[in-house]
Amino acid sequence: MGLHKSAAVVVFARRQVPVIIPIAAKDALATSARAVVDAPTPHIVELDRRADGTAVQAALARLTRRRTVPSVFVGGTPVGGGDEVAALSRSGVLKQMLRAAPETLSAAKAAAAAKAVKASGDATQGGAPLTAAPEGGSSVSATAAGTCAAPSAAAPVKDAATPSSGLRTVQFGAGCFWGVEPAFARGPGVVETSVGYAGGSSKDPSYRAVCGGATGHTEVVRIAHDPAVVSLADLLKVFADRHDPTVANRVGNDVGSQYRSAVYVETDAEANEVRAWASRVAAKRRKPVTTEIRTGVPFWAAEESHQRYLEKKGQDATKGATPRIRCYG
Repeated sequence: MGLHKSAAVVVFARRQVPVIIPIAAKDALATSARAVVDAPTPHIVELDRRADGTAVQAALARLTRRRTVPSVFVGGTPVGGGDEVAALSRSGVLKQMLRAAPETLSAAKAAAAAKAVKASGDATQGGAPLTAAPEGGSSVSATAAGTCAAPSAAAPVKDAATPSSGLRTVQFGAGCFWGVEPAFARGPGVVETSVGYAGGSSKDPSYRAVCGGATGHTEVVRIAHDPAVVSLADLLKVFADRHDPTVANRVGNDVGSQYRSAVYVETDAEANEVRAWASRVAAKRRKPVTTEIRTGVPFWAAEESHQRYLEKKGQDATKGATPRIRCYG
């Protein structure tokens, strides 16, 4: 379903597009666009007028984790429906996204082209054969759609996937990963989330082994974010809101090293930025910050049953959502 990457701003809707798109979404896009020089014009995809409309809607449901339309994409990133778009417009974030959308989309297209070239080379050299969708079709793999493929419960595996060009990945440990994941997923600029284990010494850790404390891992949420939309400093604000980083090995009623505070980043520059943040927090609270700050830490995806756990229980993790996150369903 490369349709969501066909233009800087794409709106998927059912028939009677001028009527069915909520006025709030149209007004929000228009209001934010007026504040942005050369703002991209929304491309409308009328699902009921396409032969593959039903298949596209199913792909949208997998990609956005919601079954309602409209579904609005900015720079190839899903931002939600009418209410979410309106909320982002009120906060000023939508303007930032519209401003960055053309560049973000170009980077994503370049990364996709490079990936296709590499895959073609791998196939020529005896790799897995490529599967092409029929012309005009909407066949989508989880990876192509920009979502993380979750491993089976029986076999957690290291997720070594490289994010799209221009995106950065960070792993945050702030207690039970069930509640931490939607807190980040709701934010603008966060493209992917996946829960898992990091910071330990053993390979292929399981939930049972990690909870036993013998593997040395902590529960983390790995996010891929667009730094043009949301900065590491912004993400650290969400991180700090989810727990007290001055408390060691405990978040609420969850106690143990697997619940320790941690930020695992990609570069030394990012690590230095996190350390500077920790120093400011320690000075303000007059307590040492316990957050573990490291680079190059392997990520091991958790079992499928833990991925988007609270969403499966009915909690809202869509962009701009504000209901309180309940940690256990």
